Amino acid sequence: MEYFKVTAKSGLKIRELPTSSSRVLEAMPSGMRVRRLDKKLWNGDWYKIFAEFSDTYHVEGYSHRKFLAPIDEPSSELAHIHPEEVAPPPPPPPPPPPPDIYRVNASSLRMREEPSTNSPILMDMPHGTLVTKIEDSSALGWWKISTKAGNMVEEGYAASQYLVSIDPQPAQTTRLTDLTNIGEVIKRVQRFVGDYADALNEDMLLVLNQVVAHYEIGANPRRFSHFMAQLAHESAHFSTMEENLNYSAEGLMKIFRSKFRDAEEAASYARQPERIANRVYANRIGNGDEASGDGWRYRGRGFIQLTGRANYRFIGQRIGMDLEGNPDVVAADPVIALQVAANYWDSRNLNTVADTDDIYKVTRLINGGLNGIDDRIKLLGVAKSIWGG
Repeated sequence: MEYFKVTAKSGLKIRELPTSSSRVLEAMPSGMRVRRLDKKLWNGDWYKIFAEFSDTYHVEGYSHRKFLAPIDEPSSELAHIHPEEVAPPPPPPPPPPPPDIYRVNASSLRMREEPSTNSPILMDMPHGTLVTKIEDSSALGWWKISTKAGNMVEEGYAASQYLVSIDPQPAQTTRLTDLTNIGEVIKRVQRFVGDYADALNEDMLLVLNQVVAHYEIGANPRRFSHFMAQLAHESAHFSTMEENLNYSAEGLMKIFRSKFRDAEEAASYARQPERIANRVYANRIGNGDEASGDGWRYRGRGFIQLTGRANYRFIGQRIGMDLEGNPDVVAADPVIALQVAANYWDSRNLNTVADTDDIYKVTRLINGGLNGIDDRIKLLGVAKSIWGG
C-alpha cells in the first residue's frame, strides 16, 4: 500500500470525481496522511485515496497528486496525526522523459497486430489521432505505438510515414491569454470576436484567463481554438446571447419538421418565438409540456446556448448557482455565460475530443448534430490562425 502526506499549506480537498469542478466530500488539513487505493492515475493527475478522520469516520474520493507527497507506510496510528509528527518526505524522483508523441497525418491509419499490411487490423485511427511511439519495429518503416481507445490503451504497429511529430509539452495558458501584455491580448481577441470586443475590458480578460486555466481549456492552443470557435458559432459570431426563435413557417418545417403535423400548423406558429420555443422544446431536456412554458423559460442562452431545464439545473449545480431558478442571468452576465460555457465543455469531456482535432465530434457533443458545421470549420481556421493548434 502507498501512503501520502498532504503538502498544501491550506489543506487539500477530497472530491467525488477526479476533477477540480467535482463536488467536495471533505477537506484535509496540511500534514494529514492518506492511503492510495489503486495504482491508476485518474484523469491524468488524480489519485483515488482513503482518508481516516477518526475511528468511525473515513472518506474515499479523489485528490490531485500535486499536493500529495509519498511517505513510508505509517504505523497503526490514524492517518489524521498532526503535521509536526510527520517526517519530511524523501525528495521526489526525477521526472520521466517526455513521451514521443505523434499525430496521424493521413485521412485514416490502421493499427495492426504485427508490422505488416497482411496483419490483422486492431483499429482505424482517424486524422489527428495522437499516438505514442514505443519503439522502432524490426520491419522497415513500421513503429510500435500506443493510443487511447475510449478508456483503454491499445498497442500495435503502424506505418511511420503517416505519423508526424508534435511537441510533447503542451503550450502554457500564458501563450493564449498572457495578461502581462494586455494590448496584444486585446488585439488577438478583437480579431476573433469582432464588435463584441467593445464589451470587453481587462477584468473580463482576467476572467477568461482564469476560467480557461481552471478547466484546462488553455492547456494547449488546439483546445482553446476549438473552444472559441464553438462559442463564436453558437453566439452568432458573438452578436447575441439568446437563441433566435423567430422562424418563418418554411424555417419551422425545415428545422423542426417533426414538431408540426403539417405546413398549415407550422404557419400558425410562425414569427412567434415564445410559442415556437414552448412547442419544439416541450417534453425534452427536462422540460414540461407545451403549456408549462419551460421551452421558452429554458431556451438557449449564453455563449454555448445552454438549453433545457435539466441542463440549467445540472450546470447550475456544478458552478454553485441557481440557474434553474434564474435562467436569464446566463444571457445577462457575460462572466457567468463564460463560466457556464466552460463548465458545459468540461462536463462533455470536450478537452479530450478537441485534442484529437475532431471538429465533427466536438460539434455533435455540443449541438447534438452537425448544424452549422461549415461555419464552425471556418471559425476554427480563424481561431487557429490567431492562437495556433
